[in-house]
Amino acid sequence: TNDYRSTKRSVLAAGVTDGHKSVSVLSDGTQHVRASLVAGAPVLYVLDWYGGVPFRIDTDHIWTTNFGTGRPIESGTALQGRVAMVWGTLPPEARASDREFSRAEGLRS
Repeated sequence: TNDYRSTKRSVLAAGVTDGHKSVSVLSDGTQHVRASLVAGAPVLYVLDWYGGVPFRIDTDHIWTTNFGTGRPIESGTALQGRVAMVWGTLPPEARASDREFSRAEGLRS
């Protein structure tokens, strides 16, 4: 869904799991994350920069006010960033609660 794939801006912590293993990132609020599924597996992208929306005369100002217009990156520009990560196998208690949550969600759908 778009809720899952959309960029989460200015995060302090975020993560993904496949139900057995997980990866989480810790941030000071200057980074953004976006999750997706690649070949059925969860992937977490950590972004130091969020592109905003392009400014056009016919663009509603509310979009650029909320999301900014981004910043161009010139060809050849060196980019760098730092990511604090934790990863590993979920403890059995967490795996059990994921299954229970999934079953409960399935009943409501």
